[in-house]
Amino acid sequence: MTLGNSEKQRRNSATTFQSVKKNDRITDSFNTYGDLIRAITTKFTGSSEAAKDVVGEIFLDLLRNAKRRRSADFDELIFISIIARRHLIERSKKIDQQSKTNKAKG
Repeated sequence: MTLGNSEKQRRNSATTFQSVKKNDRITDSFNTYGDLIRAITTKFTGSSEAAKDVVGEIFLDLLRNAKRRRSADFDELIFISIIARRHLIERSKKIDQQSKTNKAKG
């Protein structure tokens, strides 16, 4: 029996996530999910340059939150997408707050 691409990706992602939890193979995780996170950040920020800056921050956030995820809870891809989206929303709020503060001062 041969596995479809999605099944192979799910099995590989489970292995990758375990290594991220151990902090010993972040490069593998980045190679697996870097394009996804770049796409999400580019869409959210509207700039590929801004997205590049945010990707590293998201992976650090992912590492910090890896211990909270239990593999039985939900798919790793969903978890990573949630972390990226949450990070981008928080970043957007911070930028909006700074903008309002600057307008009030100016």
